[in-house]
Amino acid sequence: MKKLLLTSAGFHNPEVSKEFLSLVNKDASEIKLVFVAADMDEDSAPWVKKSKQDLLDLGIKEVNILTTFLDRHIDYSDLRNFDAVFVNGGNTFLILDKFRKSNFDRAVIQFIDEGKVYVGVSAGSNITGPDIETCVTGIGDENTVGMKNTVGLNVVDFVTIPHYEHKDEEEIKKWEEKVNYKLVRLTDDQAILVRGDKTRIIE
Repeated sequence: MKKLLLTSAGFHNPEVSKEFLSLVNKDASEIKLVFVAADMDEDSAPWVKKSKQDLLDLGIKEVNILTTFLDRHIDYSDLRNFDAVFVNGGNTFLILDKFRKSNFDRAVIQFIDEGKVYVGVSAGSNITGPDIETCVTGIGDENTVGMKNTVGLNVVDFVTIPHYEHKDEEEIKKWEEKVNYKLVRLTDDQAILVRGDKTRIIE
């Protein structure tokens, strides 16, 4: 059964962190987690530092958190002993490019298929859908890597629009007329919980 928690701003809303613990179904001190920072370190990307602190505040032990910058080849065997993967935000094109070049895309799809928990923050949520072409909306990502194939991980059949504000609505509606998948708007207080074939918004 698929278990995904697709957030706009991580554990900004305490209800989201509660759902995370429920999904993993372990005491926080026993959870082993892969923390994906792509090429963003905690000093240059303060949201990455905050995400790490949120996990520690939940009671996850630092020794049980493996940080990866996707700078090497990764197979599913590298993830097998972990309970969850936590993918931070940043530039969506850059992160998906890192996923592909490190083989992490294939590894994490198998991880999800095995019923392990995937948590996405902003771009980390956006890449799970059919395509990332809409990531220029709202968060306004620039295709800095010259990506031509924008197909996402396709583990869910919708695409998140994180950091949603009403000012983005006109552009989002234009996208909805062009794409053949659903766009789900997420404010920073919201997240999407996926359990198997059931999906709901956490308010």
